[in-house]
Amino acid sequence: MNKILWKNIKGNLREQTYVSIDIETTGVDFVKDRVIEIGLVKWKNNAHKEKLHSLFNVDVPVSQHSFAIHGITNRVLKNAPYFYEVADKIEDFLKDSIIIGFSYQSLDFGMLNKELRYAGKKPVYNPFIDVQTVSRTVFEGVPKNVGLVRLARSLNIEVVTSHRALPDALLTMKIWLRIMDRLKGLGIDNIEDFLNSKYYNFKIMPKVAEIFKIAWEKREVTIKYNSPYNGKMIRVIEPLAFRGRRIDAYCHIREDFRSFVIDRIIAYW
Repeated sequence: MNKILWKNIKGNLREQTYVSIDIETTGVDFVKDRVIEIGLVKWKNNAHKEKLHSLFNVDVPVSQHSFAIHGITNRVLKNAPYFYEVADKIEDFLKDSIIIGFSYQSLDFGMLNKELRYAGKKPVYNPFIDVQTVSRTVFEGVPKNVGLVRLARSLNIEVVTSHRALPDALLTMKIWLRIMDRLKGLGIDNIEDFLNSKYYNFKIMPKVAEIFKIAWEKREVTIKYNSPYNGKMIRVIEPLAFRGRRIDAYCHIREDFRSFVIDRIIAYW
């Protein structure tokens, strides 16, 4: 699925537009929680970086677990803009870019697309590079579940602070720039060679790839779903992201956000 999204992107790796992304949320429940901070860092045509950062006012309390990670309180968010007030800027910032992230199966992309949909925007289906998985193939000794800070330090990248959106997005971009340096040393200079190499280690279940291909082409996907509570049913969904063995989506029948177990999707069109 991801390679389909690359079809119009060609040429030198360093002549592309990349945007690294990091998001902080009120919690880790896709259905209930909301985005409270976004950090975006753009790197274009081997040039200087551009940044976009914002906190967001939400009507969902920040969980104690999330507060312990990022330290953001609802009191801090009280005077921040709502996401929809910044949505145009975010959409424009991401336009025509390759998204750089840390762990493509994190909550970030589903939550971002959830907020964009709340704001009346289309979901982001940009081509995507996961520096966590790519780093394991281009650098020796990188463990499978390495964290962002540990990976950055192993590459001698200075870590000033972490677990806030903009600093983490900056770290992610610095890691990608270090990866591009390494790829150049391995004789890989352009997008086509990278995508066809062992270093582009993006694995996705065939069913998920097919569902997101339909979503990319027409946005909505009809699925036959074997619910553990209601048996077989038909649902029209807008896939937003996938995590592990779940697809995060907007369900038109329920008019709400839902996560669907991939193994329970028995047909789709």
